[in-house]
Amino acid sequence: NYKKRKSELLARFKDEVCEYKGFVDISRRNEEAEYQRKVQSFSNVRSERFMEEATLLHKEENQRPARNEK
Repeated sequence: NYKKRKSELLARFKDEVCEYKGFVDISRRNEEAEYQRKVQSFSNVRSERFMEEATLLHKEENQRPARNEK
């Protein structure tokens, strides 16, 4: 009876450990996906700002009178 209970307990423990490991793996994958989303979002914001600045600079350049005109 003792051996049977011990083996049942070990089996349940192994199941719980596997379940926990699976949960940790899922958690890590979710964290990685969240990290990738944040990086992508940051990258998009940076490129939008860059394009805005480049456009403003381009407009300023076009509004300046040419220096070499006589």
